[in-house]
Amino acid sequence: MLKVYDKEGPIKAAMERVMGVMLPDDANVVFASIENFDDAKKDLEAGMPVIFYGFDSEASVRYQGKPAVPWFYSKNAAYFRVPFELVEMVAMYKKIVAGEKIENPAVKLAARFGYRHNLIGKILHDMHYKPEENLKLAKKEFGITGSIDEIRAKLNKLREASGEDVGLAKEVVGDKMIPGVFCDVEGTLILNDRSKVNSDILSTLEQMKDKPVTLWTGGDVKEVEKVLIGLKIRDFPVVGKNVFKGCEVEIVYDDLDEKEFQKQYGIKAKKYIRV
Repeated sequence: MLKVYDKEGPIKAAMERVMGVMLPDDANVVFASIENFDDAKKDLEAGMPVIFYGFDSEASVRYQGKPAVPWFYSKNAAYFRVPFELVEMVAMYKKIVAGEKIENPAVKLAARFGYRHNLIGKILHDMHYKPEENLKLAKKEFGITGSIDEIRAKLNKLREASGEDVGLAKEVVGDKMIPGVFCDVEGTLILNDRSKVNSDILSTLEQMKDKPVTLWTGGDVKEVEKVLIGLKIRDFPVVGKNVFKGCEVEIVYDDLDEKEFQKQYGIKAKKYIRV
């Protein structure tokens, strides 16, 4: 079954027509505009292949904290920026069906917390205009109840207390190791005051097709992503190291001494490679 979720009628019709020709008759897949996440959510949760598309870059969508973002890094979903090559979408569908899409649990966790912060901001902003709707949302998402002023105070306290999401991944994964490759950005992947790329490390990361690869930083994630885009490094998601305080991860590339790394970030690595 082929489904297309898009508020723009002409785009929806075009996708249905073209994909109906390009995909096998028995294809079971959803194509959805990033703005139609709610429509596709049940299909996602049922394990159906879902391919999102939108006009913003993937990095920009992560900045915005869209609720679909954690799903981009799951086994059954992906995201493409408009304009896209239809053949690439078809290839991604086949990759998902074949079980070859690599899941990145680290980015799913980080994106989940980013969404939470944006949701707090949204509720605080909209409380004045839509009080009843946002009172219900605050209770559903955060278990917070009370008067409007009480809820505002509780949400502000929650946002301030976890402003950097320090250690929140630990609350979810417990003692389980987080699989994948985690590469530091400044001093490891990029050098010389953010002007030079460590081509050896970049090549190593690009060759790791069998593992999820995540870039991470102890600094400002948005600022680092801007630098990486300027250096034309766009294929790897970026997260904050502080999210993973107290966790154990599989493989780490970093320019710090391992003991210093553990002391500074509170993260253990099954395999630590100093660059």
